[in-house]
Amino acid sequence: MSITAFLAFSQLRKNRTRSITTIVAIILSTSLLTAVCSFVVSGNTMLVELLGEQYGEYGGVYFSMLLIPAIILATLIIAMSIIVISNVFRISAGERIAQFGTLKCVGATKKQIIETVMYESLLLSLIGIPCGILLGIFLTYLGIGIANVFLDEWNSLVRTMVSEITLSLRFVLLWKAVLATVAVSEVTVLLSAYLPARKTAKISAMDCIRRVGMVTVSNEYAGRGKLLNKHFDIETLLAFQNVKRNRRNTKASVTSLSISIILFISLGCMSGLAKGAEDYISLDMKQTVIVDYSSYCERRDNPTTGRREVWYSNPMDTELAEEIGKKLQEYDATEFVGVGFDGEMYYAVVPASYVSEELLSVLGYEEEQERYDFSVDMMVLDSVSYEELCESAGIEVGTAILLNYYQYNDNGTLKNIVPLSESIQSITLEKADGTGEEIKIGGMLSFDEIPQELVTKVPNPISILVPDATLRGYSWYSAPSDLEGYMEYAEMVMDEYFPEEENASYMESGFSTRVFQVDDFAKIMNIAVIIASIFLYSFVILLALIGITNVITTMTTSVQMRSREFAVLQSVGMTSEAIRKMLNIESMICAGKAILYGLPIGLIIIVLLNATIRKMFPMEYCMPWEFILLSIIAVFLLIWSTIRITARKLRSQNVIETIRTESA
Repeated sequence: MSITAFLAFSQLRKNRTRSITTIVAIILSTSLLTAVCSFVVSGNTMLVELLGEQYGEYGGVYFSMLLIPAIILATLIIAMSIIVISNVFRISAGERIAQFGTLKCVGATKKQIIETVMYESLLLSLIGIPCGILLGIFLTYLGIGIANVFLDEWNSLVRTMVSEITLSLRFVLLWKAVLATVAVSEVTVLLSAYLPARKTAKISAMDCIRRVGMVTVSNEYAGRGKLLNKHFDIETLLAFQNVKRNRRNTKASVTSLSISIILFISLGCMSGLAKGAEDYISLDMKQTVIVDYSSYCERRDNPTTGRREVWYSNPMDTELAEEIGKKLQEYDATEFVGVGFDGEMYYAVVPASYVSEELLSVLGYEEEQERYDFSVDMMVLDSVSYEELCESAGIEVGTAILLNYYQYNDNGTLKNIVPLSESIQSITLEKADGTGEEIKIGGMLSFDEIPQELVTKVPNPISILVPDATLRGYSWYSAPSDLEGYMEYAEMVMDEYFPEEENASYMESGFSTRVFQVDDFAKIMNIAVIIASIFLYSFVILLALIGITNVITTMTTSVQMRSREFAVLQSVGMTSEAIRKMLNIESMICAGKAILYGLPIGLIIIVLLNATIRKMFPMEYCMPWEFILLSIIAVFLLIWSTIRITARKLRSQNVIETIRTESA
């Protein structure tokens, strides 16, 4: 064994507490990296089994959704690990700076000093990395098991809507991923040790013996001494000076806590935004069950006109929809409504004089035109509901009704505008091939007059309700007294009218039928949010533990290294209570700095998250006040309690012996 390796081994045995702390940090960072890599491998396996080797048509999108978050998480883990582990080695080097000076005096070179520290990191990584790999594998196995519990419930709900999709994570241990994690973790540890080792090796032997070079005193506040002396007592002044003097120790703790604050309040914001999106997506209807039919379609550009057109393999006509509706009502006819829909087949040709300025502004039309072409939502109602609507609105039965509203998301605010003038009498509907027909408008309804079943979450600019049509799909809404019995009966009815071959795909059958509850939409979204929250909370907690390990180590070691300083202060008349007050103030300053740096960055991230999500979903601005308050309290409590517990050990020290020992 070389002398540098022997010195490293003896140093680890001598400072067991710090060695254990460093091993814990290595284990946590390695386990997180292992978990991230393992989840990526498992997610990739699931997508390959579901979509094929290249993830199908949207392979690039799925690959980005899987890889980009993994890269971000891995980068955060590595950055936090380097900050924490490097800080531990820097503190260790600061404590042993006199020892390094002695070694230099007897002939030790800079290379040997660096080798000593690097051997320490290598020995620690030999213990920490294997343990971290095992812990990461266990966490992955546990996380996949928990995720599959929720995915099973998710699958049971989704199967009622899209029978072909079944999601399930498999625990896949890929040795290439494990070896990559080992390599990244080892490089992280070695780099964390090399940075402070190189800096220590550059300090001259005399400066090492005199214990200078590792602490930089700043003159930034030199001109403010008189102001501080007027408004603060001696304990506060000493606390400010100690924080400035030990800037590097403070900086490491502040950085760790700031990152934890940023992650915590960002997580709170994401949870709030997910809940808002869930509330928006959920359907608010009197009916509780939806029986749904949808034809398979193909989209292409028309070779003559260049417009986007669709082809339906099995469209639904009004006559058949009426027949199925009457069959469904034979079981339970309460709160029954049938709605046909088609949002892609037709374009509305509207003269410019009938189009509102608001609609043109929202859709981004800048140049004036003689006529405008808008996409159309074509709808039908079952005969009973249609006649009731015409009667209540005073509209002639058998004519088309213009649903005169356009709903859009204005940066998080849901707005409704009137797209067309009330004086419009007819609308020309065209298909992508240029053929069309003129529809006479028998009446129009404002947004408040439209039945909830006819309101779509993402409407086309023009919505028309016609008495009969052949459309892509149809939905029958009902509120049966016997929920389970009705759903079984509805499935039998749909199987009778639309028999499917076993294991046939949507494309092969040419249609899909579904029977599900209205609140299943919210349940599916809620389960997805729960799964994402479990992984995010687990990641943030484990990453925060790495930061907390750094804070505790830094604060504890800082107080212990200053035992001679405290003894000198006591020898000149400073009481134990005054020293504790000084340490408490130092802890508050450190906590305040962490909040000062972390909170603004966190708030910026909250603003960016809100701006992004509110462009997709209309929802209120989400400010996670409870997470912000909790993070502030946690930071102050963590630093204050660490300092207070460590300071208790100073009560038993002998002032004379401490000064004499430290001076020796």
